[in-house]
Amino acid sequence: MDGFDRVKNYSRMIEEVLLTRQMPPYDADPDHGRFANAHRLSNDEVQTLIRWTQAGASRGDGMDPLTEPLPPLQGWVLGKPDAVMKLAEVQQIPATGVLDYRNLKLDTKFTNEVWIAAMYVKPSNRKVVHHVILYAKWPGSPDDGTGHGVHVGGWAPGLPPLPYPNGVAKRLPSGATLTAEVHYSTCGWPLTAQSQLAFYFAYGPQPFKAETRRAEDPALHIPPGSDEARHQATYAFKKPTVVYFLMPHMHLRGKWMRY
Repeated sequence: MDGFDRVKNYSRMIEEVLLTRQMPPYDADPDHGRFANAHRLSNDEVQTLIRWTQAGASRGDGMDPLTEPLPPLQGWVLGKPDAVMKLAEVQQIPATGVLDYRNLKLDTKFTNEVWIAAMYVKPSNRKVVHHVILYAKWPGSPDDGTGHGVHVGGWAPGLPPLPYPNGVAKRLPSGATLTAEVHYSTCGWPLTAQSQLAFYFAYGPQPFKAETRRAEDPALHIPPGSDEARHQATYAFKKPTVVYFLMPHMHLRGKWMRY
């Protein structure tokens, strides 16, 4: 969307994806509650856009604001971090090909127990970084099935940082080592990348400990030609729990998910 002419070329598509509620992309159903950080348009905003497309997508008067350069990205969107770590080595990304996930160590480890109130990943090269998922491991730590320990946080394009509410943080014991699962995508020419991770700490133990759990079916089978192959998975909580964040994920195939 770098100019009016380009947007007008997509005006009919804009109308279609608004009417079918494919856009804006947001997971939670607005008919079932109100949610913080809801990236949605109001009904009035949707109707304004639809009337504009149906009226021929006229340009209007004045300068085209889409041609103005974007402001520079902030250094860290949550302010100055308490700690910044980077992947231990610069990664070489080839020009073409399908790349396996890389499990990369961070260049330091926590020597004291810390409570993480927020975490954010700054990809050094957005052209090639598809996602970053951070895991932590320490002596006697549980494991979520990856072999890297417990899930700490992650980043993918479009995912904003999500700080925990006051009094909630994720505990990492002293001596925890960190591994980043990084997925790179090729873009036609060789590039390098060395992403950084910012940590924001809560001061001392918090009343509520944040943990990540998953319900998954790793053995999906979709028969050829099937219009609807349904699968389900369950996670049972052992005590009263507050859920702060839900992330449905179907990496290759999927039409809808409900929980």
